[in-house]
Amino acid sequence: MRLPAAATVLLLAVSTLASAQSTKPTRAEPLPTGAKAVRTRMIQVSEGTNMQVTVSPNRATLLMNLQGLIYSMPLSGGMARQLTGPYDEASYPDWSAKGGVVAIQSYANGTYHIWTMRPDGTGLRQITQGHGDDREPKISPDGKSIAFSSDRAFRGSYDIWTVEIATGALKQITSGEDDEYEPTGRLTDRRWFSRVGKGTRPRTLKLSTWPRVRSVW
Repeated sequence: MRLPAAATVLLLAVSTLASAQSTKPTRAEPLPTGAKAVRTRMIQVSEGTNMQVTVSPNRATLLMNLQGLIYSMPLSGGMARQLTGPYDEASYPDWSAKGGVVAIQSYANGTYHIWTMRPDGTGLRQITQGHGDDREPKISPDGKSIAFSSDRAFRGSYDIWTVEIATGALKQITSGEDDEYEPTGRLTDRRWFSRVGKGTRPRTLKLSTWPRVRSVW
């Protein structure tokens, strides 16, 4: 199975109280009392690695994942607000062009699938189903579909797929022997491309590599 592609290292000054800031506790269980009581500690985080960030269309807010949680914070800086819970194990947020929908990958049901939510973390909705390992969502420019990488063809590699947000209808875009993943890198408003890697080692793609760079939309 392919390991997640290493994302760009981002150093962000974030001061957050995870338990206090959560607006959507998920699958919370009662805390033990008495001799087995759990001791709560607060931590301050100032750096993160393997993070992903998406910026709102109005350039006012960013969403980022840190330690398996999605946080919202002003683009100008300030206090981060936790949007997802620890059991969601959410990452790779991507904001839609119109701003009303955010796509994420989540391990909430024991397998990575593509989900959507509102920018405030409410309205979580699972978009893909089944046994595929679905990752790295990217919302189409028209906001109607999501491109993602998945091994759901069960041929030993990851391919690029799209899913219709409204219906869940799937379409396989690539079927190469190499892993094809992280649908990103917009060249025009209507053409998006995916990265292609050999095994777990990503390759830097240039236009001269065509047709190994595939059009998604």
